[in-house]
Amino acid sequence: MEFRFNDLEKASQSMQVLGYKNIASQAVEEVINKNRKEKLKENLASKEILEAHLQNMKTILDSYEYEIMNMQKILSHSKKMKIWDLQHYLSVLEALAYGYKKLYGAEIAVPLLTGVIAKSTDLYTLNKYYDMLIGEIAKKVNLAESKAKIEERKIEELTLKLRYEESSIFKIFKKDRINMIKLSIISKKKKVERYKAKAEKYKSILSSTRSILR
Repeated sequence: MEFRFNDLEKASQSMQVLGYKNIASQAVEEVINKNRKEKLKENLASKEILEAHLQNMKTILDSYEYEIMNMQKILSHSKKMKIWDLQHYLSVLEALAYGYKKLYGAEIAVPLLTGVIAKSTDLYTLNKYYDMLIGEIAKKVNLAESKAKIEERKIEELTLKLRYEESSIFKIFKKDRINMIKLSIISKKKKVERYKAKAEKYKSILSSTRSILR
């Protein structure tokens, strides 16, 4: 059975014009599910694993675009794999989908995954892309933490300067300077908070991406 997405897209658009968005959505889902069943007839041994993977990707990406774009290639790759290798291969793809979506958004994640799948016919190649993603997220964590530490050192320097100015017998003549230092400290404290929040955000993405493979 050949899946004609262009015809389906035109039908969906026509129905939306008439105000039947829910009906259109159901129609799209029914056609995709029918197409999936037809394709998976040839892969009975790995049918449940592949169905679970496609459902997981629908949950992660909130779209059937991944399945439409990549199902045929995944089925082709899976024929060469033992069942446990296939399970790991699909888990890596799910980890990549989650990481790419969190870093770049769902619209970018699908094209990235499509390119990765086209080039990765085996686990060795796919694992390289996974390692690259993990390295990129870890780099973002380190960068945010480094920036937070730089601002914290600047706060320490400004705090010492503030103490010196406030202890001066001429501090009454240095009100403007003292206020400027105080404002700088407040500004840098906010920067530290932002950088630490970024670091925590990327740490969470890193942890969740890794957990998909455990």
